[in-house]
Amino acid sequence: MTVLQLVILVCMACAAFGVLGFGAWFMLNGSQLPASASQPIVNAPFISQTTPTPVPPTATATITSTPTETPYEASIPQGWKQYVTDQYEIWLPDEFVVESPSDFNNSMVQGLKKVGQDDLSQQLQDNPPAYTLTFHKDTPGQYIETAIYLKQQSLQSSDFETYVDTRFSNLPVTFTFVERKDFPMYHAQGVRAMLQANFNTTSVGYVYYMVQDGDIAWEIGCNATLDSFYTILPTFDQIAETFRALQ
Repeated sequence: MTVLQLVILVCMACAAFGVLGFGAWFMLNGSQLPASASQPIVNAPFISQTTPTPVPPTATATITSTPTETPYEASIPQGWKQYVTDQYEIWLPDEFVVESPSDFNNSMVQGLKKVGQDDLSQQLQDNPPAYTLTFHKDTPGQYIETAIYLKQQSLQSSDFETYVDTRFSNLPVTFTFVERKDFPMYHAQGVRAMLQANFNTTSVGYVYYMVQDGDIAWEIGCNATLDSFYTILPTFDQIAETFRALQ
């Protein structure tokens, strides 16, 4: 074989290796042939042009418990006595004794006289409040007994807030208004008002619980001498919490 023939064979071999190398480069880079190519790429990988919709994470259900209304009986301390009519229900500790409204008023009148409050005593005697239910607790040696009373007042054309405002708008000079705040009764939102009175050598604490029931206002009044008032105040609160109107 001549030198010229060897040169021609070498050139033909280089051309063949060049074609194979060019094809391998296209395959490794995933490129396509030009659009003019007549044959498609067989087994070419499919690349989606649509952005996949992200799958939202599974929501964790939050369970909200429905508040359970406290049954009325749960507000009644063990051993207390029930007092009920067709209009209301209330419970008290057994150390409080039921007293007729007239006897109750007479006791208050006499107690005010003994502490030098003749004017107030006369007013109470001339215009006795229309108590619905009255109690007292024996307090030997004290002129003013620990007492509780229940009464109702027609609201007439007034709303409840106006009634509460006017209830304590004209106090005797011996009385000092201490505090007024909302107080949750069993069946409705009520108001608690606290007062203090100084009768010469005797100081008395008063607390009033008022709640609306349609066109009337119920009032629970409690009092005790100041040296024991704040000790028994939690019991007064519990008594008021057992009150509920039945109309």
